[in-house]
Amino acid sequence: MNRFSEWMSGRVFRIVHGNNLVYNTCWEDPRLDKQVLNLGPQDNLLVITSAGCNALSYALTGLNHVYAVDMNPRQNALLELKMAAIKNLDYATFFQMFGNGRLIGVKGIYGAKLRDALSPWTKRYWDKRIRKYFDSKRKSYVGRLPERGRYCFGKITLSTRFPCGFFRSSVELNIENEMIVLPKVGTLATGWMTRQHDASETMLHRRHRPSRVTGEFLGVRGWRHGDTKRWIHWRASARHDQLVVRQYEQHQNHDTAVLLDLFYPEGQAAEYSDGERPCP
Repeated sequence: MNRFSEWMSGRVFRIVHGNNLVYNTCWEDPRLDKQVLNLGPQDNLLVITSAGCNALSYALTGLNHVYAVDMNPRQNALLELKMAAIKNLDYATFFQMFGNGRLIGVKGIYGAKLRDALSPWTKRYWDKRIRKYFDSKRKSYVGRLPERGRYCFGKITLSTRFPCGFFRSSVELNIENEMIVLPKVGTLATGWMTRQHDASETMLHRRHRPSRVTGEFLGVRGWRHGDTKRWIHWRASARHDQLVVRQYEQHQNHDTAVLLDLFYPEGQAAEYSDGERPCP
């Protein structure tokens, strides 16, 4: 059991940390560590990079050298970016970028003042992601509504336990709005389309058969060249002493395929005839 737990823990850790920038700030307070370790200018210190906050804090104590290492190279890229920003940006701009988490026009500032101070791997990383992390107005969330109909939104609480469920963060949004959820768009099976096509072709051939008699009987008229003998009204022809044929009202037929979605939420079919969820 212990081996399985260790394997599962390592597996989850690698999935979470292997492809993501996980930490953007450190919550630990290094001041107590400084007192306990009694750090001085002659000491060298090895720390886990994480978001780089602690490594930078230790550097302020005047140590001989601070080594920051992390199994996730994205965390080292963040530390490099912070170091470049400390050296090349004023305090207000730095705080907008890392304190508020959004700096308008960050791509231009990054290219002009920060990029040249980074290592090659870090340059490639931030070249693709600098706007995503620091100048993105759009945040997206994916959810699933269980039923179609009208949904009303009021006070919404967004909560997350990322990463690994160790911590929880929540924010409340006061949004008054509604959303109409339409039925899911489906795909007609190939067999159904083939049968519909065959039926249409059959009806098309039937319409163009010259001997086909359709429509309501209107009367008789004189025989014309091209009329089928099946249309000849023999009794009327004898009375008029000439061939006459039956005349019918011609109908224009049009094929229409109607697909019905008969779904109703369970227990609501009788209560809501329009299939919509009422708003309070």
